[in-house]
Amino acid sequence: MSTTTPEPIRRILYPTDFSPAASAAFEYAERLAAATGAALLVLHVPQDTGTVGPLNNVDGKKKRNRSRNSSARIAWSL
Repeated sequence: MSTTTPEPIRRILYPTDFSPAASAAFEYAERLAAATGAALLVLHVPQDTGTVGPLNNVDGKKKRNRSRNSSARIAWSL
């Protein structure tokens, strides 16, 4: 059996809606980033209030997938 060394943590994505529960998660993410030397990326995820713009004409499942993909691209570009 061979053993492999896990990849080091380089980035931690912390999505937040600024709720009390998210505050506790931030403290954990902050400690983990400090312990590993990772960059802590913060992404504000507002409560879903519907979609505006070009996604209005897309069915629900495709709309959710596009939103997720768009959020992921934004987060990685930080």
